[in-house]
Amino acid sequence: MFYSLAVVTFGTAVPAGQFVPGIMIGSTYGRLVGMSVVKFYKKLNVDEGTYALLGAASFLGGSMRMTVSLCVIMVEITNNLQLLPLIMLVLLISKAVGDFFNEGLYEEQARLKGIPLLDSRPKQVMRNMNAKDACKN
Repeated sequence: MFYSLAVVTFGTAVPAGQFVPGIMIGSTYGRLVGMSVVKFYKKLNVDEGTYALLGAASFLGGSMRMTVSLCVIMVEITNNLQLLPLIMLVLLISKAVGDFFNEGLYEEQARLKGIPLLDSRPKQVMRNMNAKDACKN
């Protein structure tokens, strides 16, 4: 349900946001994975909430690519520094997989709306250019 509502509100001009739906979608699939792990490994003492937290971090890290700030937010939510290495690992993997396939959610939205953005690395022609050369035309 959250996924379908997030898809509907993504392109609208309503300030609904994508962060909270992203947390809900990610925690839902993380919780599903946690429930299946608990069902499969009955002798393990596994908390399904940890899987929900890691699922939310992985979904947001893979779709929005905000790794450092997201890591701080997730640690602040739990107030548990022992989860920091797991959150960092999940964010690293989800960002790498997301970067392999496409751009982030906000970059794609800006491109679809025609908002010009600078690339993170300048083109080869622009690396040796001065401001005087760029302003000639």
